[in-house]
Amino acid sequence: MEEPAPNGRHQAGRAIPKSSTGRHGRALGADISEEPHEEGRAMRSLRAVGRLAKKAGRGATAMFLAAGVGMLVVACSECEGSKGQDAGPDASADVDTDTDSDTDTGTDTGSSEGPECGVYEGKDHESLLGLDEKELLGPVGHWMKLVNMSFSEQIAEVVFLNENWENVNFEGEVVEEGDLSSYFVFDLADTHSLTVSMGGLEQQITLCGVYQLESGDLIAHLITDNEDGFMHCEYVDNGSLSPPEEYEFSETIIQRVYVQSHVHGFLPDIQTGEDHECPGTVSDFVFELTEFDPYISPAFATVPGEYPNEMEMRSTTQNFIDIGQDSEAHHVRFSKYADYGVLEEPFDSLSCAGLTVTWTENTFEGFPLFSYEYPGADYISEEVISAEERKAYVWIGSTIKEFVLRHPEPSLIISAENQELALSIFSGIQELRDGDQVEIAGQPYDVELHIVSQRIAGFKLRPAEVEED
Repeated sequence: MEEPAPNGRHQAGRAIPKSSTGRHGRALGADISEEPHEEGRAMRSLRAVGRLAKKAGRGATAMFLAAGVGMLVVACSECEGSKGQDAGPDASADVDTDTDSDTDTGTDTGSSEGPECGVYEGKDHESLLGLDEKELLGPVGHWMKLVNMSFSEQIAEVVFLNENWENVNFEGEVVEEGDLSSYFVFDLADTHSLTVSMGGLEQQITLCGVYQLESGDLIAHLITDNEDGFMHCEYVDNGSLSPPEEYEFSETIIQRVYVQSHVHGFLPDIQTGEDHECPGTVSDFVFELTEFDPYISPAFATVPGEYPNEMEMRSTTQNFIDIGQDSEAHHVRFSKYADYGVLEEPFDSLSCAGLTVTWTENTFEGFPLFSYEYPGADYISEEVISAEERKAYVWIGSTIKEFVLRHPEPSLIISAENQELALSIFSGIQELRDGDQVEIAGQPYDVELHIVSQRIAGFKLRPAEVEED
């Protein structure tokens, strides 16, 4: 079964283990049957399989081939290779499950009593897994996935993964894919228990048996001594595209903005009932798509002195300047700040983002002349770009701030009736170019510029991958 690809996963799971009385209101191992030891364990395991099969929606009662009940008794009380010792009906609840254990691996190498499968009851203690099914382990949110099992041999093999689907060892540390330290084979006749330390919380997981359903499917019944060990949660991994938000770009053009989100995380398993401590889901931003209706012609530009056309980008308003085309490709210029106005006579001023521009006079050819002021500036220079545009550069130490001034062509400035100058100033200028990046609200985004028949159809913004130092 293919696992969903990771995308900005967040740690999940119970951050703090509960006390031994937990949310079930009893100490671990306190509810022990007074039935004879062998029969009691077998019957409790039978009841657990029936109960868990019903919870898991298997739709069938567990069916054991040949001597099924006998197999269960062997599985739960007379494991092959046992020393033939019987604790008897008065056996203590505090069974030492670490007898003959290998302290280096945390595995039980064969208890003479077999697993105590009736000691822990309740959904957080028990798990019933089919092939390729997995269970979420508390407290941090690691997976235990069943990858192989055998009914005749009573073995079950699992692999441990984190929520990024990376293999981890029994301490939750990431290892290479396929590393055997992330796998374990539970064997009722030998190593039926394993101690793991996921998220720093030690817990022992035990195989109670491998059973066959009427459908022929196999299931493995496992328990844990951690009351909050098995988190019965469903993993959610969905993407959704929002309905469009519409904005008025101009009198005739509408901007439609769509947002693609990725929702992932953990919700209560609907088959086993609610587990209120499932960590919940997280919604991550994937991309934002803008579409223009109708498409914008390359000749489209703001009119000097009038409020510039506005674009919504990542919930912020940006000021459109114009569309251009150079030797590389089409591009869209926009700015974070803008101011506009009509200056009625020389020595009128207009300010934008700290820069004050004063119209001083016109040249003989009709070009406007300006003076500039910026607090703390070391130097201000000017560059004429065209008959209707120039740039002002403000030098502050090693920082250079760039401003764009848009005004009419010289022939439109002076008339016999009056002298007026329509002026727009832009600051924080960037360009939308396909394959480049822009920065919006302090965050970098990769750009896809969509062009249809030489017109701007829209653009897409994706979070840029920032390289770590």
